[in-house]
Amino acid sequence: MSKSDIVDSVNDIVSGAEDMSGNKVVNVLAKHNEYVIYEIETKDINNRIKVLIDGHTDESEEKIQKRFNDVKQKYIEAKGMLSKSSNFEMMKHRVAHTLSTALNSDKSGGADKFEDLIETIVKEHEQLVVNRALYLAPSVISVAMFFAICAFNLSDRIANGPYWQLFVVFLGASLGGALSILINAKTLNFEEL
Repeated sequence: MSKSDIVDSVNDIVSGAEDMSGNKVVNVLAKHNEYVIYEIETKDINNRIKVLIDGHTDESEEKIQKRFNDVKQKYIEAKGMLSKSSNFEMMKHRVAHTLSTALNSDKSGGADKFEDLIETIVKEHEQLVVNRALYLAPSVISVAMFFAICAFNLSDRIANGPYWQLFVVFLGASLGGALSILINAKTLNFEEL
């Protein structure tokens, strides 16, 4: 079996070009002789990854199209999970390469690979939520604790007791710290923490 050339329509999909639908191609994620997986410029994350299949012959195109149809539902599900991923760039490449592997393989099992990828995305998202909660918990607990202390000792304010100002200072400090942590939490990578 000899190596065949890249189909012209597949070869035309390059960064900066337009695809057949008039979308601007931002990035080519995976390319083979008879198909290309690429990213277009759009605001909708779920619609960014596209696939073009164009075979040398009708038979070869039908063969690749059948492989694509076998994994299509899982591919769409994995693509839909990209918005939950904390590392969109890495995950879109993983989705593209999983699809590429499924399109190149004569064996079935591409759906299983997508299932594993979906499970990985879900686990990473759950870990991200846990890490973020653990990071924010001390500040939220300290604010709640000092608020409860101030509410419990409200009579000390009325009586102009010596501890009221101290309680209010601690409440203010914990609110300021919590606000600072919440603002900075957007810039942190919780996969590493």
